[in-house]
Amino acid sequence: MAKIIVHTCPNCGANLPIDINQVCEFCGTAYIPKNLAALAKMDSQTKYNYITSYKEKLEDNKGNIPIAVSLAMCHIDAQNYEFSFDILKKLAENNCTDPNVFYYMALAMLEGKKPRVLHMDKVRKVESYLNSAQVLSSGTGLYYIMQAVIKRDYYEYYLFNMHQGGSSKLLLEKANNFQLDVEEIHQILKIVKLDESDRSYFDSVLAI
Repeated sequence: MAKIIVHTCPNCGANLPIDINQVCEFCGTAYIPKNLAALAKMDSQTKYNYITSYKEKLEDNKGNIPIAVSLAMCHIDAQNYEFSFDILKKLAENNCTDPNVFYYMALAMLEGKKPRVLHMDKVRKVESYLNSAQVLSSGTGLYYIMQAVIKRDYYEYYLFNMHQGGSSKLLLEKANNFQLDVEEIHQILKIVKLDESDRSYFDSVLAI
């Protein structure tokens, strides 16, 4: 995400010019949450403050991608998947090239469900968003991990022929080539409700 100027802290409202990599010097809250694992650790009031602040900022600047993505993340954390998807879809329709937009679209489309309970058409759509994120990215293991979630819990669960990309094991081995955030991986696997045995499988292949 590119740096932006935000004039108020989304949590305490401190009025200071900052960039997205900073935390508020008054309340210590990150202006932009690092990831879903970081959001999960916050109390409900802080999350509410984020959502309220980001909504107000987007009213003044609808094309602000970092703020829009952050608001979408907050809605994923709150299990408001439809709201999150709608925010991200508007960005994608405006020729956005931020890979995180498509990555979180895929996650929101899963609606906090195991891939195996979804219709194949939806699974294929989720895959298309993940593929778009992969093409637009300079490299992150999370995209491979999410693709592995689809392979493991849908194609391999139903013993279907492998679609594109190879097996879940191959995708996880590709993810191992990147620096991985263990807490974020576990949060993602929790959101998509993978079985404990599958989570252990991911941990073993990823060596985390």
